[in-house]
Amino acid sequence: MSAFTYAITDLGHEVLIPTQATLSIRDVADMNHARAEFDKLERLLLDVIIPTLGAEGAAAAELRNRLEQVNVFSGNFCSRFRHMTAGGVQ
Repeated sequence: MSAFTYAITDLGHEVLIPTQATLSIRDVADMNHARAEFDKLERLLLDVIIPTLGAEGAAAAELRNRLEQVNVFSGNFCSRFRHMTAGGVQ
């Protein structure tokens, strides 16, 4: 079995991705921290900033789109690995 596989992105680009990955305890902690900080930023944008801009305006739509893009392309900060450590599942 190959250690890599090909995938096609939403934009039609072919990329080579590993079939397995190992995350250190530090990697998991960093992803958990990034996810928590993103959640705070998302709440601030959705609850305060976007309504102030006018929920239907172009700037508000762009901010909502960027939030979605970060979630999609970050793999939601490796959320499927959030309970793992270097030793396995906790």
